[in-house]
Amino acid sequence: MASSSGLIKKYTREEVKRHNSNDDLWIILDNNVYDLTDFVYKHPGGEEVLLDRAGGDGTDCFDNIGHSLDAKELRESFKIGEVVDADRRQKHEAQFDGEYGRKFSVPKSTMFDYVLPGVVVFIAFIYCFVW
Repeated sequence: MASSSGLIKKYTREEVKRHNSNDDLWIILDNNVYDLTDFVYKHPGGEEVLLDRAGGDGTDCFDNIGHSLDAKELRESFKIGEVVDADRRQKHEAQFDGEYGRKFSVPKSTMFDYVLPGVVVFIAFIYCFVW
């Protein structure tokens, strides 16, 4: 949200962390800060998912759910600012899950993730068509 001077308000992650309850709920998504206090009980996925991430970064969770374009547009109506440059994170960097402080991240793919399915398909092909 732009201030009267046209500048975007910037928040540290520590500032956002203090807004972690159902009557004062801020969340970071893609380095943007959203005040979801008025939305928490209207959230179609239930309030618990927002409360679990209150005061923290919900980027990976938001992305992994596969929100609709409408949901992405709606969230912009709750935007109050951005994360300060020093606290910004790259997409898919490990994030902290709000109140509980647990880390989660997107797992990295390995060659094994591609080889194993190929071996299984090959064995199935041999079993079905050769024997």
